[in-house]
Amino acid sequence: MSLNDAHADKPRKSSSTLTLQTVERALTVLEFVASADTPPKVAGLASHLGLNVTTCYHLTNTLIQTGYLVKDDSGLFRIGPRIAFLYRGMMRDFDPARDLQGVLNDFSRRSGETAYLTSLTEFGVVVNLLAEGTHSVRVSGISIGFSGSEHIRASGRAAIAFTDEEARQRILDQATAHMKASQRKAVLKEIPLKLDEIRARGWAIDDEEYEESVCCIAAPYFFPDGAVAGSLAASIPAQRFHAHEDTLILAVRDAAATVSELLGWHGPRTGAP
Repeated sequence: MSLNDAHADKPRKSSSTLTLQTVERALTVLEFVASADTPPKVAGLASHLGLNVTTCYHLTNTLIQTGYLVKDDSGLFRIGPRIAFLYRGMMRDFDPARDLQGVLNDFSRRSGETAYLTSLTEFGVVVNLLAEGTHSVRVSGISIGFSGSEHIRASGRAAIAFTDEEARQRILDQATAHMKASQRKAVLKEIPLKLDEIRARGWAIDDEEYEESVCCIAAPYFFPDGAVAGSLAASIPAQRFHAHEDTLILAVRDAAATVSELLGWHGPRTGAP
């Protein structure tokens, strides 16, 4: 038994609370297996997590026995069925109006800007939660239930950029249906490049394209399986946005990542899984 193993359950100080190192390590193993591109083996777990192999065997054997991990005949680890029990418990008590509204309220309180949360539906990107800004000059007029113009709105682009081609095309067809044929053709030709850029950087911008003197920043948020669920956006007077652009973009992306985590997705906090 290694020194690390001998003291694995010794309580230790973490921030302002005492924690058990073994529990922390077990949770880290679960998160790594859940987020790995390919199922890992014990040597890969030990290497990536900085643990010795013996410790990894103890952790994984315990997680297998309790149903939180499974190991196939080739030694590859996958998330076990017991995780679904925890997820059902989380979703049973999950209240979007309470839990996600709090993220918007916190963003608006700290930034002073109007923020809103959209959901990706079959035929559009719909505003479903809203927090009014506190600045004396702020963007207003956004309403719950609003959708349309997804090819222009940052909140629309941020969501459709991460969905599949069929769903994206269906939404774009509806959003541009009112245009003249030549204008519609130009928009549909141009939008794929813009969506590629959004996927690459993890956020979208509408720089006075939808409404004069107003800029909008949006970032996607995701379901636990990595599918895009919608976007979190902030609408800001253009002059103030350009004075604080980097800070506002970072704040929107961070808030969107928090929403993803509340829904159960725990990828890197960079906007996209």
